[in-house]
Amino acid sequence: MNDIAKLVTQNENRKLEFKQELPSTDKIIKTAIAFSNSQGGDLIIGVADNNKILGIDENNISKYEEIISNTIYDNCIPNIMPNIYSVRIENKTILVIHFYPSSAKPHYIKSIGKRDASYIRVGSSNRVATLDILESLEREKRN
Repeated sequence: MNDIAKLVTQNENRKLEFKQELPSTDKIIKTAIAFSNSQGGDLIIGVADNNKILGIDENNISKYEEIISNTIYDNCIPNIMPNIYSVRIENKTILVIHFYPSSAKPHYIKSIGKRDASYIRVGSSNRVATLDILESLEREKRN
């Protein structure tokens, strides 16, 4: 809990992304892949880019967890298994999706393919991995 309270005071970065509300499935997929292909990180829902804690409707937590889990499972190859949990801060509930750095890299969007839909984290944004980066991720997996 204290770690999450500290996280929400930081700026978005290579390992941290904030969303005010549940992002589109496309953004969830790209963020899951980018964090897993990089050093891992946290997607926190219910916090604005300016660090203001807005919270989410507590009645939707199970629904959000289900949407996020199914979206990632159905669209990402190899599978990504994030840790999803809710936290109360300043009397508001936020949803934390923690992605671990993966040993099964590179991850990509199943329907598009590895070459065009592998993402990495660059600063506070998700970017398509170049062929050189894909090769590097493949080498990393073999070691």
